[in-house]
Amino acid sequence: MIQITNNPINPNDILAQVGDDGSGGVVLFLGQTRDHSRGEKVVGLEYEAYENLALKQMEKIAAEARQRWPIRAIAIVHRTGYLKVGEISVAIAVACAHRGEAFEACRFAIDTLKKTVPIWKKEFRPDGSFWVEGVPIETEEKTVTNNLTLEERIARLEKEAAALKLLLSEGSKEPWWQKMVGTSEDNSVFDEMLALCEANREKERREAEQAE
Repeated sequence: MIQITNNPINPNDILAQVGDDGSGGVVLFLGQTRDHSRGEKVVGLEYEAYENLALKQMEKIAAEARQRWPIRAIAIVHRTGYLKVGEISVAIAVACAHRGEAFEACRFAIDTLKKTVPIWKKEFRPDGSFWVEGVPIETEEKTVTNNLTLEERIARLEKEAAALKLLLSEGSKEPWWQKMVGTSEDNSVFDEMLALCEANREKERREAEQAE
C-alpha cells in the first residue's frame, strides 16, 4: 500500500494492510503535527505534493527496503492538505518475521522519505505561515531559513536535488521546478547548493592538508 491522501490517516487501516500470521514483528511509525518548531508555536501544518513523482519515489523506497530486508509487507501513506495539531501526517508500517528487521526497515523508509520524496511543508504560526521544508523560503521569510541548522538546510537541499533529478530523468517539461526556485529569475536554491558544495570541498581540502 503506497498512498498520498487528503483524508485523515487511520493507523488501524495501515496495520490491516501488513498483518499476516507469518509476521513476528510489525512496526508502525506515525508522524504527527506538533505544537512547536524551533522554539516557535505552531497551530497547524499544510502539506503539498507533486503526487505522481512522490508516489514513484515512495514505490522506490518500498522496493529498496524489500531488497535490503526480508519484508513480508510494507505500507507507506502520506497526508496532504491542512492538518491540525495532533493529526497524523505520515504512517509507515513494516511486517517481517523478526522484529529487528522490521525496526530497521521502517527507520530506513521514513528517513529516506524525508530526504527524497517531493512533499512540501508549510507551518502555520500565530504570526503567519511559512514554507519550512521542501521549498525555498521567499524573501519575507529569510529569518526562517537563517534559523535552520546546517543539517536541516542540507536535508532540504538534498530533497530538492533528488526530486529534480527524478523529474529530469522522466523528460518532463512541466514548470514544476518553479516550486523550488519560486520564479525563473530566482535561482537562490541552486546558488545555495553550489555554496554548500564549495564549502564541503574546502572542508575536505583542509582535512587532507592536516592529515599530511
